[in-house]
Formats: sequence, C-alpha cells, structure tokens
Amino acid sequence: MIKYVTVLVVAVFLGSFIGRAAPAASPGDSLKDSTKSVEQEWTQAEQGFRAILFFSDNPQQFLDDWNKPAATAEVRMSGSASRGKPCVAFIVFSGCGADKQGLADVVADISMLTPDGKVLGERKAVDICQKRPAPPDNQQQLGAGNFAMVIEPSDPAGTYEIHAKVSDRVKGVVLELKTKFSVDK
Repeated sequence: MIKYVTVLVVAVFLGSFIGRAAPAASPGDSLKDSTKSVEQEWTQAEQGFRAILFFSDNPQQFLDDWNKPAATAEVRMSGSASRGKPCVAFIVFSGCGADKQGLADVVADISMLTPDGKVLGERKAVDICQKRPAPPDNQQQLGAGNFAMVIEPSDPAGTYEIHAKVSDRVKGVVLELKTKFSVDK
C-alpha cells in the first residue's frame, strides 16, 4: 500500500513564494521554454487563473531548481516513478483572485489512481495559497501544499494517474488537471 511523505511540505512552503515566468511543460520538458501556451490535461486556465500539475520522481531536485535565483525556473516533469523512492505532485499557479483584504484562497483536491482506476490515495482541500497575499497576475508560484507518496513493492505496475481539482475560491474558478506516470514491475 502507498505511503505518504509529508516532510517535503515545509520545503515547498518555504519556496512557494518565489515568482517565476509562466511557461508550461510536458513530461520531460522544462519550464525554460516560455513560448508554450497550449492547454493540456496537466495545465488549464480560466479567467486569468492558471494551474499546472507537475509530477516529480526527484522532489528535492525539483525544489532546488525552483528555488534557484533566476527569472525562469528550469524544472522537469517526470514520466515514471521508482518503487521505494519518494515522488511528489506539485501545483504551480498564477493569476489567482484576491479578496477585499488582498488575500488569496486557492485549494486543491488531489487523488492518485492505480492502473485499474482505483483510488490509491487522496488529499482534500490541500492549501495551495490560502490567507496569504495573492501574487501578481503573471507571476507563477509553487503551491504551499503537495501530494507526496512512495510506491511500495506491493503496488501494481502500470500507468498511474494523478488528478487535481484546483479551486480559486475568490474567483469561483475550478480547474481539473490530470497527469500520468508509469511504474515498472
């Protein structure tokens, strides 16, 4: 059965307010190419609010790359996970609404499905950016919360899916994201 890893939440929170350019990426790509704007299952936008679902089999490297002092982060999405090794789904967002006090209210419901479609794990109302100042519209932010896991030897091989329903409660926008990764035998 899957194990959840929560140690990285603090590291994500500490790095969550370093702004980045707003390019998107697919598995194997990086955020370096800012010319991409195609909507995919892992990135959606509505009313200026955008969210990107990143899966990383090397979360510490992802955070190190994100936190480098540069205008654009070169972070990579993974297409596979190794058994017994931590992996994390991160939410990157931009353009969220601000309430009368200038604060954001963005949460996500995140779940992981096994190759046969069964829910293996889920987290509801994950704090992406709540009760903190809304970042400038074009500045991407790494969400404060994430979905971390370890694939165990008893978990099935095949293609897993991660689903994220990211809600900007101020703007009233809900974005549904999905990404996939494979696990070998």
